[in-house]
Amino acid sequence: MRSDRVLVQDILDAIAEIRRYLPEDRESFDADPPRQSHIYRHIMIVGEASYRLSTGLKDQHPEIPWRQIEGMRHVLTRR
Repeated sequence: MRSDRVLVQDILDAIAEIRRYLPEDRESFDADPPRQSHIYRHIMIVGEASYRLSTGLKDQHPEIPWRQIEGMRHVLTRR
């Protein structure tokens, strides 16, 4: 089982990757399926890692919308 520290690093790494490849406008995003796939994959990584975080860590940070983050992963896996 991965530790909270490793899972949080996974989340931060995935966010950095999303930011790195996120285009400046929606039209560019819509016109680039490989980029879409890459970004969606990293959003799923954020959701999966968030789901696996301990309840204790999530309880310490109620300002973070954990359920919505986890839910987005489920939305994308159904695509």
